[in-house]
Amino acid sequence: MGIEGELQRTWTKLGIDPTGLRLEPNGTLRAEAHTATRPSDDLLGTLDDVPTDEVELEPLPRLSSEQVEVGDILGEGGTGRVWLAEQRSLKRQVAVKGLRPSVEGPIARMQLLREARVTGRLEHPNVVPVHVLVRDDDGSPRMVMKRIDGRSWSALLAEAREDDEPLTPDQLETHLRILTQVCHAVHYAHARGVLHRDLKPDNVMVGEYGEVYVVDWGIAVALEGAAQDLEELPPAKDVRGIVGTLPYMAPEMVAGDGRELGVHSDVYLLGAILHEILTGTLRHQGQKLPELVHAAWTSAPPEYDEVETPTELAELVKRTTHRDPKERPASADELRLAIEAFLTHRHAATLADEGAVRFMQALSHDIDDDAALRALQEARFAYRQALRIWEESPAANEGLREVLQFWMKRALARRDIGTARVLLTDMRDDQADEWRTKVDAMGRELASRDEKLAKLEAAAEQSDMGMAARKRRGFGVAFAVLFVGVNVALHFVEELGKLNHLGYLGATGALALGFGLPVLAFTRALFPNDASRRLGWSLAFLLAWQVFTFAALWFVGVALRPTIAITLFSLGAMIAVKSAMVDWRMFWSAILTTALGAVALLVPWTTFFAVGVAYGTFFGGGAMLSYEEKLAADAERRANG
Repeated sequence: MGIEGELQRTWTKLGIDPTGLRLEPNGTLRAEAHTATRPSDDLLGTLDDVPTDEVELEPLPRLSSEQVEVGDILGEGGTGRVWLAEQRSLKRQVAVKGLRPSVEGPIARMQLLREARVTGRLEHPNVVPVHVLVRDDDGSPRMVMKRIDGRSWSALLAEAREDDEPLTPDQLETHLRILTQVCHAVHYAHARGVLHRDLKPDNVMVGEYGEVYVVDWGIAVALEGAAQDLEELPPAKDVRGIVGTLPYMAPEMVAGDGRELGVHSDVYLLGAILHEILTGTLRHQGQKLPELVHAAWTSAPPEYDEVETPTELAELVKRTTHRDPKERPASADELRLAIEAFLTHRHAATLADEGAVRFMQALSHDIDDDAALRALQEARFAYRQALRIWEESPAANEGLREVLQFWMKRALARRDIGTARVLLTDMRDDQADEWRTKVDAMGRELASRDEKLAKLEAAAEQSDMGMAARKRRGFGVAFAVLFVGVNVALHFVEELGKLNHLGYLGATGALALGFGLPVLAFTRALFPNDASRRLGWSLAFLLAWQVFTFAALWFVGVALRPTIAITLFSLGAMIAVKSAMVDWRMFWSAILTTALGAVALLVPWTTFFAVGVAYGTFFGGGAMLSYEEKLAADAERRANG
């Protein structure tokens, strides 16, 4: 694949020979540039071009074994080698970084010096602290720094994907949080005026306890307005040539013109790392070096699996690694905030997914099932919690809308106006407007129904014969017993010839008056509603009618015993009418009373016993009737049609 014309013209202008492109063992690409400029490791391709007197090591103290005892090699990179060492004065383990023998020379020494001084001046929790810069017995620089007890980020990523499976949600969050720490360090470096230029997982160390360190600042350059203590750092605008790791490199870095470098270049590298986290592949790929250069220069938007890759992160990578620097996030911190927003959104998305599961459970039950109600409550809670985290969550907003829609239909079908009104308060204005008219109409309908029910209940209460029935029961039974007793006594008085009409009327009237006065005193308690008061008046009328009948018969000259017997026929008729109008259960009393009247006429000596039994059974039997059971039986009969 050939190099595009624009890139070829840029390289020609800068004096970069594409045939001189070389990829170092650590993945760093270098290309020689012959344009006259400030000498630096990435500007010159040969060691002979760097005057040795530019690399001043004499001011550096010598590495003394009394201070630092160097031990085994911890690891090696493209140009550097790191030893485990012990700082004797503090009795702590440190790391000592020097040069590999194969690259020892002025440029490599200058690069290590620059890395040490830049790293030492970037005092940040995500940058490895440098304790001291020294030289060994051969004059080569050594950087004594904090020992990082951990692994490279690239090793952790490779381990997470060793089965070629996508990262789990928890793994994705872990590596995204590492990237946010890298963004912190890079944003701080940019604020100090330092451009890293070689950001990649290989250059990030992750400690055993989650510490994150950005390392290898050897090819860093100074941005315009850099801090004064970084004056030996080459200005980015003076860079002519290509240096960096090609699979991550921004198009302007491939062009080799330092005047186009800036914060946006490191932002691109961070975006390329994000791409690697999501896919497990490098941002730029190619079988041969020219193909890789072409891929980095064109920087075509990547394609993602919509199932495996969160859309929000896919769009963020496309924006962060856009070919046009103006389209990228303005800073590493802006990228960090976007990643943290996704992590927040991810928790909201998890809750929205849980809400969807609960809603499907609700739909699987009958609309009147209590299990459906519980599932709806859980779904609403999950969606509302998701919206607390991320108010604009499309899934949570749409899910909550569907839940409320379904729930409202359920509430209206069940005539549950209280739930319907609560649901209106949960709905957004447009959805609430859609339902408010129906809810208000049902509210008016139910209010009218409740008003009618209240009237019916009031009427039923006034018609309830059971009210105060227990209180009246005592009076009725007592009156019945005494009336029987009085008539038995009057039988013997009459046998002695000492009883006439007036005496009988006086004796029974005195008994009625004796009960009537307490009844009048406790009228409200004994007759609290219309039905009970009608009962009281009917009994009073019945007694008055009996007195009238007795007096009329006495007036026309009917003897005492026949008079009493005939009044039983009148009493039986009155009871029959009352049974038909009030309570059919007393009809037996009407029959019994009439029969007793006939017996009294045919067998006169039984007259007083007959009238006693008739009145006794009428008052006593009526008082013992259970209206609670009657009302329950009537209700059941109505329910059964």
